[in-house]
Amino acid sequence: MRKQIIQVALAAVLIASGTKAGAQYQYPHSKTEDSTNVYWGQTIHDPYRWMEHLNDTAVQSWFRQQGAYSASIISRIKGRDDIYNAFMKLDALKSANYSEMVLVDSTWFYKKREVGQVVASLYYRKGEYGKEVLLFDPTKFVKGKIFNVKAFKPSPHGTNITIETASGGNEIATVHIMRVADRRFYQDTIYPVLYGVSDWMDENSFCYIAHSSFNPDAVAFHENMIATLHRIGTKTSDDRDLLSAAKFAALNILPEEIVTVTLDQTRKFLIGYLQTASRAERVYFAPAAELHSNAIHWKQLFSLKDEVTDFYIHGKDVYYLTFHDAPRFRIMKTNIDSPDLSKAIVVFEQTDKKIEEMSLARDFLLVRQSDGINDDLWTYECSSGKKEHVMPGITGSLTIQFAGPKTNHCLIGTTSWNSPFRIYNLNTGTGRMMKSFFDTGIDYPGLQDIEVKETSVRAKDGAMVPLSILYKKGTRLDGNNSCILTGYGCYGISITPSFSTLDLILIQKGVVRAYAHVRGGGEKGEDWHLGGYKTTKPNTWNDFIACGEYLIDKGYTRKEKFAANSGSAGGILISRAITTRPDLFTAVVISAGDANALRSEFGTDGSTNSKEYGTVKDSLECLALIEMDGLHHVQPNGQYPAVLCVTGMNDDRVAPWQPGKFAAAMQNNSVSGKPVLLRVDYNNGHFTEDRKVTWNNYADMFSFLLWQTGHNDFNGLVQ
Repeated sequence: MRKQIIQVALAAVLIASGTKAGAQYQYPHSKTEDSTNVYWGQTIHDPYRWMEHLNDTAVQSWFRQQGAYSASIISRIKGRDDIYNAFMKLDALKSANYSEMVLVDSTWFYKKREVGQVVASLYYRKGEYGKEVLLFDPTKFVKGKIFNVKAFKPSPHGTNITIETASGGNEIATVHIMRVADRRFYQDTIYPVLYGVSDWMDENSFCYIAHSSFNPDAVAFHENMIATLHRIGTKTSDDRDLLSAAKFAALNILPEEIVTVTLDQTRKFLIGYLQTASRAERVYFAPAAELHSNAIHWKQLFSLKDEVTDFYIHGKDVYYLTFHDAPRFRIMKTNIDSPDLSKAIVVFEQTDKKIEEMSLARDFLLVRQSDGINDDLWTYECSSGKKEHVMPGITGSLTIQFAGPKTNHCLIGTTSWNSPFRIYNLNTGTGRMMKSFFDTGIDYPGLQDIEVKETSVRAKDGAMVPLSILYKKGTRLDGNNSCILTGYGCYGISITPSFSTLDLILIQKGVVRAYAHVRGGGEKGEDWHLGGYKTTKPNTWNDFIACGEYLIDKGYTRKEKFAANSGSAGGILISRAITTRPDLFTAVVISAGDANALRSEFGTDGSTNSKEYGTVKDSLECLALIEMDGLHHVQPNGQYPAVLCVTGMNDDRVAPWQPGKFAAAMQNNSVSGKPVLLRVDYNNGHFTEDRKVTWNNYADMFSFLLWQTGHNDFNGLVQ
């Protein structure tokens, strides 16, 4: 039946395309229209601008045709279903997956996905070993439709809880409010929300981020947001504006700044955040008592020039994480009664390791440092200033899963390239560590066969770029291995060692997996981030190219078997890597990727995102955007590699026209004879919690790469 559906869809595509039947790949027709802009003296032609009108029926038809055609090919790749079934088999080995654990008084709230469930349900229990109670099953919320719990937040004592639901990979959610004792929903609902509920102010009122526009597809939806107070049982039209550009003009809030209000850990102060894609944020504070007064008198705590990325208030002390004059970050301390950063005390000085995160327990500050591969965890006793290195025997990545103001017991996650994710209880007061109830990690079959090599590669300008290489023990470095290189390089986000069942499946098939820690990421600190940022962005794809050349030179693979993938902001990296060095790659996947950076600020969250990429309003940044734009570097008659662009039609971050325009340009200009496909998913967005959707997506992407690199298990199409 599935084959018949695909054949019917393919026939419809061929009729619509009007292409010659003898062509190897008969793509749906992608028209070109004359559309130009002049940016600072440069004329830029964009023949696919028509695609940005996603609500147009012709555009919708084009995406449907592209999706049907691509599915008709990808579904027939030999070995494709084997990857999907392998995912299912490995996932079934774990009894359950726990996530987002939050302790309120003595009650744990958390998400849990059991074997066979495609999304997680929401639970609570009194104490870690108390009776488990199901609060909310999103698969049974509306008959015939699968939702996911995008976010949840219990009230200060757990009397009530907000639950944000979304479906189809959509990040635009609806806020529901439940009374925990009897699991009944109040009549209040809030829609649409993107960033949702920020904090409860008391047991019956909470703050959420409201939108001034109610069209989620419009740029205006992502601008001029309002931090809004809602009280249970009242109309949303009566909700109170706590922080916005309209009400607090003196703060000069920019349209693109995301506005958030919370209470600090002491619950004595209102905290107002103004954030964009920039690492630094503006922060204001006011006495919590002013929440119920006629006016809130916001005072600045941190400005952008202070370059603060996180902070906590403990008693009178304000601990803050900053990269000001410290590219690998340091932690400082000032006084909340009279904050003066010029006289702040250094708590953790900058070292050769980057401070990745900090958190606060009842009496201790937790600090995670990293050299890019292995993490260290430290505790700092607030009363004495004593520092202690905890969990010293753990290698790989550490994450602070939970730390709260009422307990010194924390949850710490650990993982590495060849060690599955584990969760431990850590008593910061005693340093004692033990396996947590929430840990369901197992040692998967074949885990012991994963070999890991950490090395560095000399980039085009001489910088040494870290490269992680994973392969099966005993692999011969004779150039005959399919190899898939992954990179990202944006926002100062690091690719940290973490175990992946997908990597395990691929490595067991003899595939070499490699991760390039390119500039634009944060592996070596803020300098590394700024080395692949706006005008320095070419370093990102040049670093990636250098890592690819290394893998070929050292015999891990050869050009005919070399593939690469990335997504989201990594779409800049991949689209420019293959338009710079099309001869280096045999196949690439661009998943929900920014391949048209010049137009990025004119879609969804673009004005916020321009703080990372750049804006056309600035001459230098505009030239940088043109340089990093993959679409405008596609050349006629190019010998390009096989390309699979992936998009979810519910993507609220990277508009589907970004991968769509790049796929169309490649189909119209590549003469290599290699396929250029656009995978279109109507049940997905930028990502989704739905495991079956995710597994199918991965199976399609990686079977495509292995098919094109000639892997024996994927060599050819099933007729």
